[in-house]
Amino acid sequence: MVALKVFVYLLLLCCKRAELVSTANENIRNTDDCTYEDARFGRIDLSEVGLKDGVPAFRNLEKGDYFYSYNPCYSFTEKPLCNDVAACQIYKDGSISFPLGYNSFATWSISETGNASLIYSIDVM
Repeated sequence: MVALKVFVYLLLLCCKRAELVSTANENIRNTDDCTYEDARFGRIDLSEVGLKDGVPAFRNLEKGDYFYSYNPCYSFTEKPLCNDVAACQIYKDGSISFPLGYNSFATWSISETGNASLIYSIDVM
């Protein structure tokens, strides 16, 4: 799960379109993992990164005994247990999968230095 958080963090850094400046940590509970925008931090838009066809944009990234898949903005399904998710962990033999987060349960976090993180949950925070 740490590898997926690092991956999402790096993805956000690559996709950042505005200079983000902050004087304090800010956590924004959001029901939209596609965009973040405010007067202090600017705008981040991931809508062009995610795929709309039910397939994850980042699929089967290998780490240890698992594969990880991730798709911002648009949910995807990978059997057996990841249905309508933003992120999924799948055992290498495909026998078990674990939902890691849903697009509808996302929190944007902006650090004091302006680094953006997008944190997904599997249930309401």
